[in-house]
Amino acid sequence: MNYMEHNKYPIHTLNANITAILSKIITADIPGCINNGLSNEIRFIDECSYITCPAEIVPSGLNGECYVKLSSAYCQFLWLLCDITLKTIDCNIILQECEKSGITIEDFNAEVKQILNLPKDEVRKLIQLKYPNINIDQYLDYLRRTPDITQIPELQKEIAIDFELLFELTNDSVNIEKFTQIKFTGKYTEKVNAMYCYGIAFVLLHELSHFSLGHLNKSEEENDEREADIAAFWELYGNLCELEQFTANCGMLCVMYSLLFLNPSMKGDGIHPSEELRIFELYEQIKSDNDKYALLVIHLFDIWISFNNIQSYSKKDDENTDATIRRIIEFLTTYKMSLNDK
Repeated sequence: MNYMEHNKYPIHTLNANITAILSKIITADIPGCINNGLSNEIRFIDECSYITCPAEIVPSGLNGECYVKLSSAYCQFLWLLCDITLKTIDCNIILQECEKSGITIEDFNAEVKQILNLPKDEVRKLIQLKYPNINIDQYLDYLRRTPDITQIPELQKEIAIDFELLFELTNDSVNIEKFTQIKFTGKYTEKVNAMYCYGIAFVLLHELSHFSLGHLNKSEEENDEREADIAAFWELYGNLCELEQFTANCGMLCVMYSLLFLNPSMKGDGIHPSEELRIFELYEQIKSDNDKYALLVIHLFDIWISFNNIQSYSKKDDENTDATIRRIIEFLTTYKMSLNDK
């Protein structure tokens, strides 16, 4: 699919990556949809402004085609959320492991540097003694990326800037110049970029599903949105290898959580299912694939709590992930009711 120009946010440097992902999704039959009246162009809105609507598929009155509108501001918002989420969750995991092992983060960085300077065969023997079932190449790739997130003062500054820009994108006035400082290069940022790109691919496939499922030919219903979520999920999930699936699932969870960030009142519109319902319906689909999805759901919730400065939720460090997720679901239900009572 093509993207119309006039893009102001720097996030559009990743547009080609999204197109490459969509080209893999054979079962979505994007060429067939285009032949049946879907425009090949993505029309960006919110070029230099705050987020008005993340994405929407609409009919064109000029030629009868349907086209997808995608918010540039929302794209930038999602990337920032992915950046905060991925870097802080992985940094926290490393810090927890350091604490368990009785070492400092500086000790960890020194050990990583030492391992990476060893011959690969020696590294293989060393690591397999400690982690017999690990993929050595993936683990080495992970170690090469860790310096981007284990320089704690620098990471804290970077995350603080990300949060500032997130707030900016939800306010009436946006200083576009602030966003020029964002860098899309770096070993760890490559992971963030991939997570974001799969997330936007999911958003576009969701809108495409409205077209292919015939939702545009009738009045809007809440069930249409759920059908589009399910269809978009399976289009991505079913066309990717296992490693790509993990990154895509993380990107999709960030998308669902981003909608919660953008609706602080948690009020429904009568068309879309509630954000918390969409988050946990997706989570139920993927939770058995990898235990890390539970950690991601919990971490995204913690970021949402921080973003909204919510004081009424207290963490319990001694409970397991299943219990924490149940408590999050209960909290979101009661918190939403309290907002509606105001």
